Amino acid sequence: MKVFLDCPYEQRNEAKALGARWDPAIKKWYVVDPPDVAPFAPWLPGDVADFVGQPVAGKTKATPKPARSTASKKPQQPRRQSAPPPALPVLSPWPPAQAATDDDDPPWD
Repeated sequence: MKVFLDCPYEQRNEAKALGARWDPAIKKWYVVDPPDVAPFAPWLPGDVADFVGQPVAGKTKATPKPARSTASKKPQQPRRQSAPPPALPVLSPWPPAQAATDDDDPPWD
């Protein structure tokens, strides 16, 4: 994890000697997972610097959660099949056919 430092330009060589690196994108010095942040305390942001040197309560590393037993799980019910959607009417781009007539007159008269 990157820990960004508020390091002034005049003190950059001191921070660099302790292992700090420069991030040109945001123009800040940072350290990656330092084993001890106490040497960087002068440049840590105020909210982090207040906690340097205080004992850490509990474990520092996260412990994995125990695996849950599958014996207490309920068996899954099979999924119900839903009804198929209703059939859509067949639409034709052509008008319906007209009945044939025996007269010779056109249908538009």
